[in-house]
Order: sequence, then C-alpha cells, then structure tokens
Amino acid sequence: MTGSCAGGGGWNRLLGRGFRVKNCVQLIKSVIHLIMSVTDLTRSVIDLIKSVADLIKSVTELTHSVIELMKSVIELTQSVIELIKSVTDLIKSVFDLIKSMTQLIKSINDLINWTTHFRRTQDSRRMKTGHFLKCGVAKAAGGFNPSHRSTQIIRTAVLRSLAAHGFIAAIGIAHVPKAGSFALADDVMEPLRPWIDRELRLFVQGGKRPMNEWMRQAVSVLQLEVSIKRSKLRLLSAIDIYVQSFADAAMSRVPLALKIPMLP
Repeated sequence: MTGSCAGGGGWNRLLGRGFRVKNCVQLIKSVIHLIMSVTDLTRSVIDLIKSVADLIKSVTELTHSVIELMKSVIELTQSVIELIKSVTDLIKSVFDLIKSMTQLIKSINDLINWTTHFRRTQDSRRMKTGHFLKCGVAKAAGGFNPSHRSTQIIRTAVLRSLAAHGFIAAIGIAHVPKAGSFALADDVMEPLRPWIDRELRLFVQGGKRPMNEWMRQAVSVLQLEVSIKRSKLRLLSAIDIYVQSFADAAMSRVPLALKIPMLP
C-alpha cells in the first residue's frame, strides 16, 4: 500500500508538471498571438497615420492652390481697378483737351479781332502821318518799298522765335497760308511794324542818303531799347518775350494779354 501510494504520488506530480508545461506553452502561444495582434494593430495605426499625413498634405496643397488663386484674383482685380483709373484719367484728359482747344480757338479769334483792329488803326495812322512811305520814300528808293524790305528783318526774328517755341509758322491766323510762306510769322509781326516805320521816317527826315545805307541801318532796329514791366531790354529779346506770351495765351484756359513791344 505504501509503495503504491508512493508511486501514485510521483505520478500525480508528473501529471501536475505536465499540465503546467502545457499551460506555459499555451500562455506563450497566447502571448505570441497577442504580440502579433499588437504588431498588426501597430501597422494599421502606422498606415492610418500615413493616410492622415497624406490627407493633411493634400489639404495643405489644396490650401496653397486656393491661396494662389485668391492672389491671382486680387491681382486681376487691382489690374482692372488700375485700368478703370487709366480710362477715367484718359477721359478727363480728353475733356481737358477739348476745353483747351475751345480756349485756344477763342484766343485765336480774339487775336484775329485784335489784329484786324490793329491793322485798321495802323492803316489810319499811316494815311495821316506816313503817306511818304508809299510815295516819297519809294520814289527815293528807286521804286521799291524800303519799309517792306526792312520788315523782313523783324519777320526773320519773329520766325526764329516761333520755331524756338514749337510753333508751325506756315499755319497763320489772319494771313492766308501760301506755298513757301510763313503766315503765322506775318501775323505776329504786324504789331512790330511801327518800329521799322519810325526808324525809316527818321532816316528819311535826316536828309538825302543812299537807300543801301538805310538797309544797313535797318539791321540795328533789333538792338533798339524796349521797356517791358519796368525792365529795359533789346527789341530782339522783347520779341522772344512777346512770342512766349503768345504761346502762354494759346495754351491758357483764360484770356491772357500779349506782351507786345510797343513804341514809347
């Protein structure tokens, strides 16, 4: 009995150990399955994170694209606004140009009226006090009119000044444009004729002298002293001031007086 009991106890211990080993093996298998499950879960989480990262990247790129599109729209809007401003300025400039042209036409008309009046006044004076220029002087000069020849000196100075101020001398106001003529120079020169007429009258009244001597003296008319705004200067310089005032009057929107060198 004792021996069989002893033998039975050993067997039970062996069986207990076998169950423990089996349980350990099962436990190890469970742990391995658990590790594999955790690994698969980790891979899934990593894949999910990658997907989320890709999604964030796509959203970021889409956001950049939207921002660039908005920038383009803003730039296009600014360009349209600048274009509208330019068109508005152009329209305003056209209106200003129309106003300036209207004032220029009015100034030219006033100048024509003034020139006509001046001509009539000068013709009346010549008929009263300067008839000798058409008869006596012309006769003494051998048939040609020295007054006409002498005015070419002033006309040349006027023509030079008109060209310097950007005028087209061939387009006149009162004088009719002709081929090879400078009608505007003839218009602007009209108020300056008395300077030549006075000097020619003094020359003739000084006694009989050859007319070629007068032509040499006529050149010195451009060096005569003129008073403009309490300043004394030569007639040649005064002609430049006169033409400049004509240019200012032509471009001004209001009537301006011409600074004409008048006889004292």
